Amino acid sequence: MLKVLHWTISAALVSLYASLLVYPVPAAAQFGLKQGSYWCKCICFSNYTILPVPTTEQTTQPCLTCTKKWCLDQEISTCAGAVLEPINPDTATGKEGDVEARCFERDSPRDQLVVTVFLVLVFGLLVGAAVKGRMEQTNSTLNWNVGTRR
Repeated sequence: MLKVLHWTISAALVSLYASLLVYPVPAAAQFGLKQGSYWCKCICFSNYTILPVPTTEQTTQPCLTCTKKWCLDQEISTCAGAVLEPINPDTATGKEGDVEARCFERDSPRDQLVVTVFLVLVFGLLVGAAVKGRMEQTNSTLNWNVGTRR
């Protein structure tokens, strides 16, 4: 009975953690998690600079402002002399010319939630191990080895 309960709880925790990795968390604000900040990585030649993307309350997709032209408009010293080449939309890969722009989000609510759940699980396992060790030291009458082979 105890072994079945242990496996049921373990399976539930693993499935909860896996669902947090796969399912987007739009309601993360309910848990008090703040929205992440958006950054643009401007790569010119083989050097890069990371700049914050300006966002406003009306901006629903801040990464749309992170473009090659935006990187050049920032007048970054690493991009001095870089030019935008005309691209063919049929064969373009985004890496044509001297400039490349990549947008990413730091400290997103999803990342915060995954890390928090992981830390709570690890802390719970450590507490469980400590309690089990203490119970075994006191020669408790509970049989912790139910269903295990010796």
